[in-house]
Amino acid sequence: YFSNICPQDRGLNRGVWNDLEMTIRVWAKEHKLIYIACGPVIEKDLKRLGKNRVGVPRMFYKVVCDPEKAQSIGFLFENRDYKQTSPRDLAVSVDRVEEITGIDFFTQLPDKIEKEMEANVDMKFWSFF
Repeated sequence: YFSNICPQDRGLNRGVWNDLEMTIRVWAKEHKLIYIACGPVIEKDLKRLGKNRVGVPRMFYKVVCDPEKAQSIGFLFENRDYKQTSPRDLAVSVDRVEEITGIDFFTQLPDKIEKEMEANVDMKFWSFF
């Protein structure tokens, strides 16, 4: 199951993924309310490891939403080391993450707000460090 953990390249986990997690912690303090979803992109033909044949995702995602300001941002990561890449360089629309994952995020918001918010990323709204 991918319900708790799944294999992630050490360089990704200690690098840009960790940088984004630290950034999101700051956003959580700056914004009154944010929603966050993250996980592996599940595909049928995953590489398998070990005797238990644990699936290794090729990609991971994170999406973040400030529902009060109707702003969202998404991120897609290949399961590899990005060296000195900033999370900012991997930002995409939530619509793009939905395309790749097949998941419809932030469905609790009114459709008009959700549709517009997920289609665009206002990089000025999201501060990066």
